[in-house]
Amino acid sequence: MAGQSLARASLARKFTGTNAGLGGVNLGFGVSMLIATPWGGVVADRLSKRMVLTVYMGLLTLNSGFNRSRVAFDFFRYWRLHAARPGSLRSC
Repeated sequence: MAGQSLARASLARKFTGTNAGLGGVNLGFGVSMLIATPWGGVVADRLSKRMVLTVYMGLLTLNSGFNRSRVAFDFFRYWRLHAARPGSLRSC
């Protein structure tokens, strides 16, 4: 997860060239985590923790691979950084 944070920061800086773009992506990620964390806690309490971690890590891996392919083919834009957060519902 720390690697994705670093990658998001690097891409935001590359696409915008400003610290404001970097701050916007990090702010959006923080807000989505603030909203998603209580729901994740409910799910973790009701289901097997091993299954929850396996599914989460699988989704995180798929999301990373998908984002990497979009960057490789120059199909990734700044606004997509906001839609590619692991904590957001769009990436699940």
